[in-house]
Amino acid sequence: MTIAWGAVNARARGLATHLLNREDLLSAAGAGSWHAATRALIARGFPVPESGPQLTPYEFDHAAGRVLAGRFAVLGRWLGPGHAALSVLYEEIEYRLLRRLLRGSAQGAPPGARLRGATPTPGLPARTLEPLAKAESPRRLAEALVRLGHPAGRALLVAGTGLATPDLWRLEAALARLFALRVTRAARRAGPDLRRFAAMLIDLANVESLLLLREWGAPVSADDVFLPGGLVLNRTGFAAAAGLGADRLGAVLSEWFAGTPLEVLGTEPNGPGGFEARALGALLAWQRREARRNPLGPGVLLEVLERMRAEAHDVRLVSGAADLGAPPGLVAAGLVTPA
Repeated sequence: MTIAWGAVNARARGLATHLLNREDLLSAAGAGSWHAATRALIARGFPVPESGPQLTPYEFDHAAGRVLAGRFAVLGRWLGPGHAALSVLYEEIEYRLLRRLLRGSAQGAPPGARLRGATPTPGLPARTLEPLAKAESPRRLAEALVRLGHPAGRALLVAGTGLATPDLWRLEAALARLFALRVTRAARRAGPDLRRFAAMLIDLANVESLLLLREWGAPVSADDVFLPGGLVLNRTGFAAAAGLGADRLGAVLSEWFAGTPLEVLGTEPNGPGGFEARALGALLAWQRREARRNPLGPGVLLEVLERMRAEAHDVRLVSGAADLGAPPGLVAAGLVTPA
């Protein structure tokens, strides 16, 4: 399929002019209190409701997710055949949201905690998220997803068949396999650039599995969790990396991903904490380069989409840090939005 990206990219650039820049975020981070920080974000154009300063931190987090979903929806109405680029990102967003809901149901986390950082999607709209976040167990979550018609429900039920209490890693692996299948399918007819982007998302999921192996706390073989379809990591390399300690894993990842957008991920290999933010930053930097290299390709649209995701991450970071009284310098180190 040949997609005329020029008009799509022009509209995407127009939407990007409404996004907060790093200076806006840093200014809000230094505002001195949570209410002052959120007022600063709103004053600089972040479109939460007018009652934004009266929201609680929890409500502000949800509002940020709705803002991102709304921006995606506006852009989606303009995309035509280029909608595949948005579909690819929706698959990754849903995968991470589903995994958060799964972990919350397994750990008995409060429903609000399960939805922190959540972004509604067409497959998991806002009205479905609170009921899903109340699932009392992974099985109840799977059954709720089946009732919604979401394929993750059946994937989770199949993964837990015959097991009284299935290991969390088995269920997470089932979600990951579904994600790899769906993201590959979403990019299949959208051209080589988007197929490469989707394959890199699968590589990201595989790297994250390598970091999670010890956290899962069970003997997990590489064949159990490896996802085919990535751009760089193959099954043999994944299996070799799975047996390495954290100190050696970073060097191996840097070597394998040298010259790719994910090279930076090998510099902080000690665990999955902060992985999503590092991955988002790497993808954004990659698409910025792609947009400069080919301004008439999908890199421009993907850069804007990733900037939207970065803004949602960063306003949540500013809000959460202000609520906890964290120093602005700590916030600055965690921002994804580039200078």
